[in-house]
This record gives sequence, structure tokens and C-alpha cells, in this order.
Amino acid sequence: MPDSSRPFPPTAAAALSNGNKIEAIKIVRQEWGLDLKDAKDAVEAYVKTQPALAATMQEASASSQRGCITWLLVLALAGAAVYYFLRAR
Repeated sequence: MPDSSRPFPPTAAAALSNGNKIEAIKIVRQEWGLDLKDAKDAVEAYVKTQPALAATMQEASASSQRGCITWLLVLALAGAAVYYFLRAR
């Protein structure tokens, strides 16, 4: 785990505020010279200290999941329509 006295990279904090956890992990890895697991742990530890950020990230994750479900439903309906029209021939 990284030294807790080291300030969290502002660019990583900005990436987190935009809901981009993966980008924040990449930034922390690069700036602090950590391996993937330690960078991920550092980002998650930072998020735990920022309740508003944690709520924003959770909301972004839920929104992303809703978007994926919507696209899956659209694709399923389109597939069913294509199947129906091809079978009706």
C-alpha cells in the first residue's frame, strides 16, 4: 500500500469525479509507480475517504448498468423482429 502522506494525484481525482475509475487507477500507477493491485487499492482507499465521490461513482455505475440493459433489450427486440420477418417468408 502506498504511503498515506503522499497526496492523491489531482488528475486521478478528476477522473474519479467523472466516473472513470479505470483511468484513475492508470494515473495512480503511472505517477506513483505502483503495480495494478496496489494502485487499485489506493484508488479504492481514496474513494472511501470521499463520501460524495463514492455516491457519485455508485450513481454512475448504476446509470451505466441501466444503459447496458436498455441496449440489450433493444437488440433482443430487433433480433426477434428480424427472426419474425425472415420466418414469415
